[in-house]
Amino acid sequence: MFIQKYVYRTNNGEVGKEYRIGEFPVYLKERGVTQILPGIGKTTRHSEIAAYLKINRKDQYSIFCLQEWIETFHRLNYDCFIVCDNPALYKILEKKVVFPSRRFQIIKSQTRVFNSLLRKMISKCWLKAGIAHFTTFSHAEKKGYAFFWNVDADDTAFCCNVEKRCELLRMAEEYARRNDLDAFSYDMWWTRSVGTHWSFGITFTKTMNKFISWIKFYANNDWQKDYKKYNVQYNVDWFFTFAKEKSILKCGTFYAEELILIHWGDFFRNNFASNISYFKDAHLHDLLHERLFNSQSQTWKIPGSIPCIIKLNSLNDSVSYLRNVVGLVNKG
Repeated sequence: MFIQKYVYRTNNGEVGKEYRIGEFPVYLKERGVTQILPGIGKTTRHSEIAAYLKINRKDQYSIFCLQEWIETFHRLNYDCFIVCDNPALYKILEKKVVFPSRRFQIIKSQTRVFNSLLRKMISKCWLKAGIAHFTTFSHAEKKGYAFFWNVDADDTAFCCNVEKRCELLRMAEEYARRNDLDAFSYDMWWTRSVGTHWSFGITFTKTMNKFISWIKFYANNDWQKDYKKYNVQYNVDWFFTFAKEKSILKCGTFYAEELILIHWGDFFRNNFASNISYFKDAHLHDLLHERLFNSQSQTWKIPGSIPCIIKLNSLNDSVSYLRNVVGLVNKG
């Protein structure tokens, strides 16, 4: 039985705690006996849009990233679900994460539903991540949300304040709705791959009807044949790249001008996948490479035409946030 402790802020600014089994609060009696409190705190859908924050890492920067995303979606007043399958993280969440309200819930991936299907579709090394991704689709459909954000919340962070993060996401939502897109993702790989690889990461998504039945139709590796030339490990991002190119789904990509995005990881040994980057003048720039080596060699021209949703601030503002807020992460 999965009992999770939540620490949250009350209406008067104090900190409270609550234990739940799934979405239901429980009262812990003596000797470990639990009692479900009937009807109290039962989750009802409040927002048209939900947010799914996928986490698996327990590094200090991961907790920082998660707290930033929690605050963002709290400001947007969205129902929010933390998708977590790492038991070692539950205690860390209890100690280090404060939820702004009770509208946050920790859920597990639907392994039984998607494990066998995804084993036929993608590489084994991407199986757990794929199951977590697809869980967001089926959960949103079951709960009746029209749209949802799907975020890799343990290794992504925008270098701007929460008001500007909310503005960016709202602008992306408006563009996606206006253009009837099935998935609209921040450009983390499209430009770096020279327009060959659409990816999740920070993605606004339209909820699909009968998603599991749709996936069963594609539960094979036939779709991979056009991508053998890249010699890659196939993940669900590559499957959605296929769906985009075959016009099965309308998947788009967007960016914001002069806004630093941190994709955390080993910045020195794997600088292509883990980076500190920003867009300016239709080019993607690697900030770390520029500052360390005074070089523009790690710069990519945006392929084709993808929308710049907004210019939130100047690059100097973003660098200031990087130094004064993000720079304190490991001191926490």
